[in-house]
Amino acid sequence: MKLRLLAAAAALTAVTVPSQPASATDFYAEGTLSGGASNWPDDPNVQGALHLGFEFLDIISPEVLLRLGYGAVDERILALIGVGVKVAIPIEPFTPYLRATAIHAHETPIDAMGDDHFGHVMGVGDGIRHRFGVEGAIGATITFAKIDRTSL
Repeated sequence: MKLRLLAAAAALTAVTVPSQPASATDFYAEGTLSGGASNWPDDPNVQGALHLGFEFLDIISPEVLLRLGYGAVDERILALIGVGVKVAIPIEPFTPYLRATAIHAHETPIDAMGDDHFGHVMGVGDGIRHRFGVEGAIGATITFAKIDRTSL
């Protein structure tokens, strides 16, 4: 019963979603600003991120993630780099997606930086806490305007 319902939903989606012309590849850059918290009490953070990727046939995109932020506990800098993949359903202007990214993060208390700011940015300074993990996301991109080949 569940399989029939799933097949019917897939067929309905295939019939009702307007077709889009497939392009070979598209480069994209997505910027985000976010806030959050950790499992430490009173630890709000703010972060800015940049996703850079290549989209194949408007569906699958290998991408790189760069994120920089600030956390309240230990007054620390949060730096993250990741490599992952995004899978999207090419519906415009609202494009839903799933994203999975392998990440490596650095947490550096500002007091530990001393005079070696460059070393800490490169990940080799004293006092850096290294973290590795996997980040998943479900979301959507909304296209507000198109100018030539650029979507906003």
